[in-house]
Amino acid sequence: MSNPDNCILQHKFIVFCGDHYNPLTLIRSLGEDGIAPIVILAHPSPYLVPKSKYIGTLDRVNTNEEGFQLLYEKYGNEELKPFVYSCSDDIESLLDTNFSILENKFYFFNAGTNGGITHFMDKEMILRAAEQCGIPVPKSEVVKHGSLPATVPFPIITKSIKSTVGGWKNDVFVCRNEKELLESYNYIKSDPVLIEEYIEKDNELCIDGISINGGQEIFMPFQANYIRFTNKSYGNYMTISPFRDLELERKIKQLFRLTKFSGIFSIEFLITKDNELKFLEINFRHSTWALSSKLGGANLPKIWAQSMLAQQLETGKLELREQPFTAMAELSDFNDHVRHENLSFRQWIKDFRNCECTYIYNSKDKKPFYSLITHSLLIILRKYIRI
Repeated sequence: MSNPDNCILQHKFIVFCGDHYNPLTLIRSLGEDGIAPIVILAHPSPYLVPKSKYIGTLDRVNTNEEGFQLLYEKYGNEELKPFVYSCSDDIESLLDTNFSILENKFYFFNAGTNGGITHFMDKEMILRAAEQCGIPVPKSEVVKHGSLPATVPFPIITKSIKSTVGGWKNDVFVCRNEKELLESYNYIKSDPVLIEEYIEKDNELCIDGISINGGQEIFMPFQANYIRFTNKSYGNYMTISPFRDLELERKIKQLFRLTKFSGIFSIEFLITKDNELKFLEINFRHSTWALSSKLGGANLPKIWAQSMLAQQLETGKLELREQPFTAMAELSDFNDHVRHENLSFRQWIKDFRNCECTYIYNSKDKKPFYSLITHSLLIILRKYIRI
């Protein structure tokens, strides 16, 4: 029998991305296993991703559209189909809506039809699909910008209907009455707006995995629960542990069969004060947290490539970690808690040093981290000079 590593290494690996630590973790996941990917980097002035030593070839473009054209024209006629990884919703939607053009030239995340994934990037669509599969969801409704909800009682939380439109995370507001909601519309860019009941959470749950054969086979080895978080978003300092909820796994598998998705994903839930789960969303692309799965023994980007060639999950020989460990997205956690004076700098440094998985700092690939620090200091300095 042929070695799966030898089979996949005959193919090109392409990371189509912006300048963010999400693709940086993907590049490292591949690079640490001896795969130096081609990176199509869509950003006019990148400072993070290009510093990684694991990049094989770097193709820089200014826009996603230029990146797509380069992908198709430069790598679209390979003898063996390259593996293409997306790390953001806008790039994934671009690939997804061009499924019929790409399907015979690349392996990429898709739902088997033009726009199949983009359809479920609409938060209302994926909420209804989850509900259909027996997964509890928050009460919600979609309203025009400036309108009040007709069915969802206050307090509420506002969200962009899609991450690719409006202000995305900047459109999130917790409103306890009509006055606060109407005031928030001065800042919300999305139209329409998704309004959900605001639920006081005890925690959140995030599960990274891969889905192949149109959602027929799912692999979800680990889950993340957060050590600290805010009332508006998930946390960035977390405990990673094996995922063992068989009933939830069954419902998630049903949901992915409905979406027909093949690719790397993360799925998120809110945990209420009564220890009940409420579905939040699916990210139909590689997520930053996937790097922690690699530390646990499951390199999701590599396993996805092996499984696509085998047309079945290639997970039988994995030795998965049983003991929980901690992980941190350093910059986001620092901004959320130290800069907002919710946590001392001394405690944050202690937590950072005790993490087994950090998503920006890497002792074997240090240049991106130091480039980020330099970039951040320059921003502060320029602001100070202007003042």
